Amino acid sequence: MQDKDENEKNWIHILHVNKFVDNLLRNKMYKEMEKFSTVEMAFKNIKIATGVSDAQELVFKFLNKESVYGELLSKIADNEKRITELKQEKESLLKQRKLLKEEKQQYMFVKKEEVNLHDELK
Repeated sequence: MQDKDENEKNWIHILHVNKFVDNLLRNKMYKEMEKFSTVEMAFKNIKIATGVSDAQELVFKFLNKESVYGELLSKIADNEKRITELKQEKESLLKQRKLLKEEKQQYMFVKKEEVNLHDELK
């Protein structure tokens, strides 16, 4: 009889240990599921915001963002340099135009004087 009681106590102890372990594992599983749910929701929001549904493509875009940003900065610098060059060229052309106008006015004045002189000589 004593063996039976001892055996029953062992089984009850094993049952309690199993329940305890089951409880620990369930809690761990729920926590992991919460973490996964948070990550899944974040990824879903990222998909919606970016329009990219493939995770690898999204990672690729994210990693290449820095190189694209660098290329854009380089293009901005090139374009700003080109704008400066074009402004200088514009200034130069405006000066040439002004000089040509002045030369034209001088030419017209000289031509008019020649015509007047020619008319006087007749």
